[in-house]
Amino acid sequence: MTSPLKIAVAGANGRMGRAIQSLLGADPGFAFVGGIGRPGSVGAGLIDRAAAIGVADVILDFTTGSAAAELAGLCAAAGGPAVIIGATGFEPDELERIGEAARRIPILRSGNFSIGLNMLVGLVEQAARALPAAGWDIEILEAHHAGK
Repeated sequence: MTSPLKIAVAGANGRMGRAIQSLLGADPGFAFVGGIGRPGSVGAGLIDRAAAIGVADVILDFTTGSAAAELAGLCAAAGGPAVIIGATGFEPDELERIGEAARRIPILRSGNFSIGLNMLVGLVEQAARALPAAGWDIEILEAHHAGK
């Protein structure tokens, strides 16, 4: 039997961070090794970034653009762990810093991990291929909770 994948969650006190932690606890293939919160935040299972970088195989990041870029750089400087970024609202320099980190460690960045949205994107791509290039304007509208 293989050992579980060690996961830390950045943004551990947020909506997505809390949801991910409960799912990790229910799956024997994963071991939740700690959550990373804002400096000065308190909560069960919180560890500092250096500790998370030292113990995790993967850090799931659901923070902000600036915090995700900073964490990606720290992980790259340490030679790992891999980072999965689910944050949104990046400035161009933050995306550049994440790109630089991705040259050194595995990084996956997606602004939305929703199955429904990803299905919608696939359907829109199909529709765009089926319609003639001229004479069509295609628009996708998104709705999400006010706290995003």
